[in-house]
Amino acid sequence: MLDLEKLRKIWSLAERGTGGEIEAAKARAEAMVKPYGYTLKDIPSLLKRDRETFSSTGSHWDAETEAAARWWREVHEADVRRKEEARQKKEAEKRKEQEYRKRIRDAETAWRRANKAVVQEIIKKYGGYDAVFANTPDEQKLVDAFVERGGDKAIREAFPLPVTINEAISEYRKWTDIGDERETVARYKERKKIMWDTQDEAVHKRRWLLIDLACHELPASSIEDLMLRVQFQIEQNQYDLKEQEAILKDLARVQSSLDAERRAKKESPQPAAPKPRQRKPKTASHRRNEVRQILATDEGKTMTLRQIAEKVGVSPATVMKLRREAAGSI
Repeated sequence: MLDLEKLRKIWSLAERGTGGEIEAAKARAEAMVKPYGYTLKDIPSLLKRDRETFSSTGSHWDAETEAAARWWREVHEADVRRKEEARQKKEAEKRKEQEYRKRIRDAETAWRRANKAVVQEIIKKYGGYDAVFANTPDEQKLVDAFVERGGDKAIREAFPLPVTINEAISEYRKWTDIGDERETVARYKERKKIMWDTQDEAVHKRRWLLIDLACHELPASSIEDLMLRVQFQIEQNQYDLKEQEAILKDLARVQSSLDAERRAKKESPQPAAPKPRQRKPKTASHRRNEVRQILATDEGKTMTLRQIAEKVGVSPATVMKLRREAAGSI
């Protein structure tokens, strides 16, 4: 007779076991029921009927079998909940990603709509879409110098460097504006830059050179220059921003004080300037003597006829005549 209690224990192991235990338990259970004409598919029905028979006759399962059944139900229910939670989480993440992509698309559409006129103006300024991304004359000089010689020295010598802080900042902002305009057009046209090229590298080196000139190398000749330098350093995140802002405030305060002093001096009554002493007009002989004195000096020998004539107030022909006389007397 089939031992259903033993079969139940083996089958519970087949249901809750791990790895090779499951297959081993199923093989053993199949071997037990096969002589009685049953298969693996029949085992759950056999055990269910046996449980119903026990319940109808007042019998009960042993504690181990009942615990195993309860454990299996709990594991199964927990697994179902876990799978449902994972599915819901995956769907929520998918919806979140779709919403994020939609926001990005909507933002880009709104940006293109708002910047359409700007892009058209930039393209018109350069003379065409392709011209926006073509090398400007100065860019071409930088690229040629960088390709031929390379290094910072070539970038310095590609064309003259700025000589004032204001000029250095102006050139830096010129390159920045060109880059910003190209990025705006590229974004509007959905043009993607594939790689960093020689044009980018040459301009990049020139920009860093201009930063050094504006922040360190060029001398400041006025308070306005210092204010420009500090403001530019703040824009470039140079040094400690709080210290730079404090210096900028001090410079602005000093500049304001100097401006107030200049205004006060301008508005205050000024003493009448003494009239220049009237000098007697030079005679022709006096002017000729003055020309002779200039011609006798080393400086006069290097001066042109027109320079001497304008300095003394005579004609170049008179100077030439006197120069010939001086040469003849020698």
